This record gives sequence, structure tokens and C-alpha cells, in this order.
Amino acid sequence: MNIFTQRVNTFIIPTNKIQKVLFDPRKNKIFYEKSTVAVRTGGNKLNPVEVFVNVDFQNLKNNGAEIPESNRLNLYDREILNSVISLYNAGNQYFSPNMVLNVLSGNKAYKNGNRKSITLNNHKEIISSLEKMKQTFITIDASREGQIFNKKEYSYSGSLLLFDWTNGISLNNNSVRDCINLLKYPPLFEYSKLRKQLASTNVELLGVLSNRSIHILIKGYLLRELLWMKYSKKRKTVIRYDSLQDYLGLTLSGNEDNINHQRKTLRDNVKKCFDYWITEKFIHGYSEEKERNIFSKIVVQL
Repeated sequence: MNIFTQRVNTFIIPTNKIQKVLFDPRKNKIFYEKSTVAVRTGGNKLNPVEVFVNVDFQNLKNNGAEIPESNRLNLYDREILNSVISLYNAGNQYFSPNMVLNVLSGNKAYKNGNRKSITLNNHKEIISSLEKMKQTFITIDASREGQIFNKKEYSYSGSLLLFDWTNGISLNNNSVRDCINLLKYPPLFEYSKLRKQLASTNVELLGVLSNRSIHILIKGYLLRELLWMKYSKKRKTVIRYDSLQDYLGLTLSGNEDNINHQRKTLRDNVKKCFDYWITEKFIHGYSEEKERNIFSKIVVQL
């Protein structure tokens, strides 16, 4: 069977609080420690509005007592899920791991027929991430939240990403070894859509930096911060390098020269993104500022 896929023009970013916590290693430990977690989505400390979430990681233990670190949900998985959501939203039920990466490269992975930018390691990382989400089972009970906010109640119980690996499929007249058949709306996308907690942007904005996982995380973080700035007047138009380091889990180490080099590498990657987004007319400009004689933040001109 041959299937013609649809080009992805829009990158979809769910902004619900469940997704923010579930994929962040700094915050998601609670899901591994408790059977059910109340995720606060509104209200206040005295009268919180909560969604009850249970995540079953039993299939990820590899017959051991603990879940290996490599099998825990992480920030890269979040970007992979957003790419899958964007593919599905564009009308693609069937797609390949390389198509997932192509979205995260701003549709540039195959530009001019060049496939060299998609490495075997990229392919393995994506398959591992997809399989991890397939084997993670999640239960969401947002009924009380729906009642309080007078919105449609939502509940789900099943795989975080429900799909089959399908053989004998050709995509755009090319045979595909590993083809994903997505069987159901990703639940976190469905929930975000109901709650109108979705951000989106032109997928071409992802066409900067390489396909390395660290670069994918940098682009994702910066884009979400900029979209937040554009949406909320309360959000300061400042991005701090130490906040980005913390998000990425980077620890500066070594002698002073090594630390300065690590800082410069991160700054250079951020500035490459911003320079590209200026040419794409996504932002107008930016400037760096110092604290204690060290470049500490970027001020963005939207």
C-alpha cells in the first residue's frame, strides 16, 4: 500500500500543565513515586482546581525493580510528541521516524534530496522515544475541572501514544522500514484542544541548528518562551542563560577556560536561533546584557 503524506506547515505545542510536568525531569519524579498525582490547573492554594493523573510505567522497568533512567520520560520525548501531534494535525495517520525528525528540522532534513542530516543515531533515538511513550499508560480525570470551569469534562485511560508499527507500507512511493500507524489522537493533544491550551507557529522556524537532541531542546525552549512573550503582556521579554542551562540539565564544569567555552557555546546556539528568526521576521531583534561581567541574559525585541 502506498500513502501520500501531507506536508506539515504548522508546529503544534500543547501548553497544558500535565505535559509541562510529565516530561520535565526536574518535576516528574512525583509520577514515579505516587500512584495518582493531582496536577493543579487553576484556582489558588486554598481552593485549587486539580486534574487527577495516574501514570503506569510498569512496562518500562525491563523486569527490574526500578525504571532505568533511559526509560524515564524526558524533554526530548516532549519534542518528539509535539512533532507527532503536528504530523497528525496536518492529516498524517501514517508516518516514519524520519518524518518526525523532519518536522523538528523545519522541513529541512530532506531539502534538495539530502538525507545525510538524518543519522542512524537520530533514527534510533526517535524509535526509542516513540516506543517509550507507547509503553507508558496514563489515566486522566479532568471531570471536576470541567465542572468548575463549565467546560466539557475529559477523561482518558490508555497509552500515552497509541500506535502500531506497520509493515508493507510505502510513503510517497518510498518503501519504509519502520512505519507508524497512529491509532488515536494523542490524549495530551486532545485535552489541550478541549481546553484551548495550544500554541502554534510556522514549522520553518525550526530550521536552525542541527538535528542533535540538545539543539532540538534549545529550539523548543526558546520558541515556547517567545510565544509566551507574544501572548502575555505580563511576561518579561527576557531569557536568562542560567534558566536555559537549568532546563537542559547542563552543569558547567572544569577550569575557568572550559566554563567560559561552555557558556559561549550555549550563547552562540541561542544567538544563531535569534539571528535566523530575525530573518524569518519572527522577532525584530535582541541584545545581550551582563551581570558581574558575564553575559547572563538576552532581551528580545518582539
